[in-house]
Amino acid sequence: MIHITCIAHGLHKLAENIRSHFPRVDKLVAKGKQVFLKAPSPSPRCYTTFDSNDAVSIKESQTLLNKISMESNLTFIHLNYGFLLSTITKLESQGVSLTDSVSTVMFTKNKLEEVAGDVGMKVNTKFNQVLAVRFLLEKNDGFAIILNILKILNGKSSSMNGLPEDLTRNDLTFYKYAPVTSTDIERSFSRYKTILADNRRSFDVENIKKNISCAMQ
Repeated sequence: MIHITCIAHGLHKLAENIRSHFPRVDKLVAKGKQVFLKAPSPSPRCYTTFDSNDAVSIKESQTLLNKISMESNLTFIHLNYGFLLSTITKLESQGVSLTDSVSTVMFTKNKLEEVAGDVGMKVNTKFNQVLAVRFLLEKNDGFAIILNILKILNGKSSSMNGLPEDLTRNDLTFYKYAPVTSTDIERSFSRYKTILADNRRSFDVENIKKNISCAMQ
């Protein structure tokens, strides 16, 4: 078994780091959540504006939106880091091949390196610290092994150097759809929690087999 840092969790940490560089945008998002916190259903009437007298959060949100730097900050975030949302969603999907997963990680790495300026450099440094994808991922040894396996699967290498000694060539075939996130494990936890609930008193072995088969599809 090869242990690697969960890429999705690493990107979530990266997003938190990006947020820390824009405190006003962070505050705007927090106040915006307060505005819609108690509005799970659409309003019966269509509103095109919000009255600042309705809630303090609306007034504070409007004040933040009127800040001169707000528009430029939102533009910078969307232009340079807006792709992270779809990247995380793709990595968390089921049935993604190892080739696609690694390509997504490397695409993210290249996109972050293209961002100029002080914030771009700091975010890129954080990315390297969290995921250690620099200098052959020396801190994330598991992912470095995954890269070596991928080279063999894609026919770019035939050397087994750097791989665990107990790993055979036949074992490598099972890594075609190896996950680089722990999302599937977290999904299985919730499924097993339902199966092993305290209120289940007459769950025989045959029904457990059927339940697991349905849950894992």
